[in-house]
Amino acid sequence: MGADLKEFSDKKLNLLTLSSSIISNPYLHDLIRAKGGAYGAGLMVDKYGNIGTYSYRDPNIEKTVENYKKIPDILENLRLDPNDLKNQKISKMGSYLKPQSIQAKTSLDFLRYLQGFSYKELHDKLFDIKNASLDDIINLKDSYKNILDKNNLTVFGNREKIRENKNYFDKIIDLDS
Repeated sequence: MGADLKEFSDKKLNLLTLSSSIISNPYLHDLIRAKGGAYGAGLMVDKYGNIGTYSYRDPNIEKTVENYKKIPDILENLRLDPNDLKNQKISKMGSYLKPQSIQAKTSLDFLRYLQGFSYKELHDKLFDIKNASLDDIINLKDSYKNILDKNNLTVFGNREKIRENKNYFDKIIDLDS
C-alpha cells in the first residue's frame, strides 16, 4: 500500500521518514513476518516523496493488508523509552551519513549536483529527525490514516493467493499471459 506525499510539508516528510523506521521494526516485522509468515515486511519513504508498505514471500495478503491498516493504531499506542527513540533517530540519520571512500563521495556529490540536490535540504532533514519528539511521531497517526484510506494496493505474488483475495483489487494482471 502506498501514496504520493507531495501534499506534505518537508518537516512532515522528515518525520514520516523517521516513523517508517519505528513502525517497520519491531511492529510490522512482528505482525507480518514473525506472526504472518512473510519473509520480510516494512514501511519506507523514498527521496521522491512516496511512501509504501511492503512484504515479500508473503502467504497472507488479507492479514497483511489488515495489519497495514493498523498503523494509525500502532502510532496512537506507541510507547518508546527515550533511549529507544534516540537509537531510532541515530539509525535513521546514519542512513544519510554513511562513511564513504573519496571516490564514492565524489560520485555522490556529482550525482547530487546533477539532481539539484541541496545540502540545506539534508541539513533540515537531519535537524528534523534529531529534534523529533515521541509526540511528533504519534501525531502522524491521522496522516497515516489518510494515506492508507487511499487504498493504493499493488501485489506481485502467487497467482492463486491473489485470485483468492480479488476483492482487494480493481484489476488483476497476469504477467505470464
